[in-house]
Amino acid sequence: MPKFPQEMSKGGYAVRIYKPTVSKPRYRLDYTVDGKRFQPTFRTFELAQKEATRVLNQLAYGNKTGAGLSGKEAELFLRFKQTAQRKNLSLEQAIAEWTIALEALPDPSLLPIAARSYVKGEINLGHISVQEAVDQYLDSKRHQLRKTTFKQETFRLGKFAAVFKSDIGQLDRGALREWLKKLKDAKTKKSLNVKTKNHYRATLKTFLGWCIDQDYLPQDTTLLSVLKKERVLDDKPIQIYTPGEFKALLEASPPHLKLILAIEGLCGLRASEALQLEWKDIKKDFIEIGKAKAKTRSRRLVPICQSLRSILDNYRKCNESIWDFSESHFVTKSRIAHQEAKVKKINNGLRHSFISYRLAVTCDENQTAIEAGNSPNMIFQHYRELVTREDALKWFKIN
Repeated sequence: MPKFPQEMSKGGYAVRIYKPTVSKPRYRLDYTVDGKRFQPTFRTFELAQKEATRVLNQLAYGNKTGAGLSGKEAELFLRFKQTAQRKNLSLEQAIAEWTIALEALPDPSLLPIAARSYVKGEINLGHISVQEAVDQYLDSKRHQLRKTTFKQETFRLGKFAAVFKSDIGQLDRGALREWLKKLKDAKTKKSLNVKTKNHYRATLKTFLGWCIDQDYLPQDTTLLSVLKKERVLDDKPIQIYTPGEFKALLEASPPHLKLILAIEGLCGLRASEALQLEWKDIKKDFIEIGKAKAKTRSRRLVPICQSLRSILDNYRKCNESIWDFSESHFVTKSRIAHQEAKVKKINNGLRHSFISYRLAVTCDENQTAIEAGNSPNMIFQHYRELVTREDALKWFKIN
């Protein structure tokens, strides 16, 4: 049994080994490096002696940093060095690359995930800017979306790309959340309402999903979590036109506008749907709204009432399209007609009016929902008991 404390020395340096005691039941080293005292402990004398030999060798060869490492730390350091050598990297290169990789990630724990994703081919490390990604996305959707939808997507993504001028892979959740929060109307400078912001969220969600499919973003990106729809709290009652207001509006409209407004009010089409109609969509007893024209991408048939039939019969079907002008021209002419008729303009007012009056006639939210391209629940919740049957009958006699 060796005598304790046992002292080992080399090159002018010494390390003492102390035996276990009641208060310190493990073998203990005691040595100093640059004025700092180290006292690591070990389960057996052999392990303590092995570590003492390592420390003395480090100190004797001038490696005071290595001598200050614990046995476990020295083992980890050696493994790191061996890994670097297998990859033909110097220790200095390996540490530099590792540091760069860690600093590029928001969370160090993501490093192995990023590495595995790259090996699987899930990440495209080629740099692409937000603007380039937007351009590619819109180009791929140009012939898949309705004209009005494509125009809206282009507008929203244009505003998005104008602010985020970085690579798509550098998008930040916090910055994206803040941008959505501060979105304002270009004319009024007021914050956009929740419903409009939800449209932006839906556009961005589809765009970023496309970026994931193109390997411009990783599958586990957290950006999508920012784009959850916000609940719309709207207790305002549905606003509609009276039969008298509808009659005055049609009388104040030029022929080409009157036809569109009549189709909106007597068939419940959305303006975007009515403006896309062609004469071939007008059948004997109904109007067919195809999938490509419908907002919900679902084909539906809407009955033509006698009043609308009498209006349609007054038009020559010389062109394919019912409306041969731009959407902005329609908006302008509609505004002028409202002013001349002295009728307050209501957003989506003719469609809301049709649903309200049609429900009063049919007393069937399911049938009305099918004709309007809406859900029965929405019809029942927002349009039930808004008008009398008497007013409804007047509405559908206007021509």
